[in-house]
Amino acid sequence: MSKKHLATGDECPPLKKDTLRVYNMRFCPYAQRAILTLQAKGIPHEEVRVNTRKKPEWFFDKNPNALVPVLEINDKIVFESAICCEYLDEVYPENPMTSKDPYQRARDKMSVNYFDGKVMSVYWKAASAKGKDAELKEDFLKKLDGIEEDLKKRNTQYFGGEKPNWVDIHMWPFFERIEGLEIFGGSCLPSDRFPLLSDWVARMLEYQPVKEYILPAETLKTWNARYRTETPIFDELL
Repeated sequence: MSKKHLATGDECPPLKKDTLRVYNMRFCPYAQRAILTLQAKGIPHEEVRVNTRKKPEWFFDKNPNALVPVLEINDKIVFESAICCEYLDEVYPENPMTSKDPYQRARDKMSVNYFDGKVMSVYWKAASAKGKDAELKEDFLKKLDGIEEDLKKRNTQYFGGEKPNWVDIHMWPFFERIEGLEIFGGSCLPSDRFPLLSDWVARMLEYQPVKEYILPAETLKTWNARYRTETPIFDELL
């Protein structure tokens, strides 16, 4: 399948019967959730990459919001990262990423709700900031204190217990990008403040789906800086 990001004017590759396809943008953290889920569960699939600045005309038919990720198989289309991951876990039950226990599933959803509502709101401010910003950095770290406390209460290596689950995959793409944020000056999370999260990051870096898909921090930093301009780089960095 296409490793080149298809843009305006490019044709959509024909979809083969009974073949699961994921529409992806290689640098998108939201789409990364779906890719990691596919890899963690060992689901056969093909990938079509989309230029999210110059979107192909046909992509709006796949998702009216024209956002990645999008899953497609036969006449079925699913989009939005959390929905895609949930769909994959239900349709492909091998290597489950969610707990069978109702309370644990509710607890996991509450963790994700905190992450999306508190951490992500500050993350995007940090991602668009230029240079070091001590106040913004501290605000971001305060939000991450809640994630550290969550992992402490769980008393497990991963949010999923002894192995990563959908909570780990939901959060990971943004932790992968923290080192590239200019407000951190190229440094990682302070381990004295976040001992459990620091250990979690180290374990996730050894998680096979992450190892197979991760991009260097410098590449992500370059991408982030260029994406804010009128001429972002897609295939050149790859």
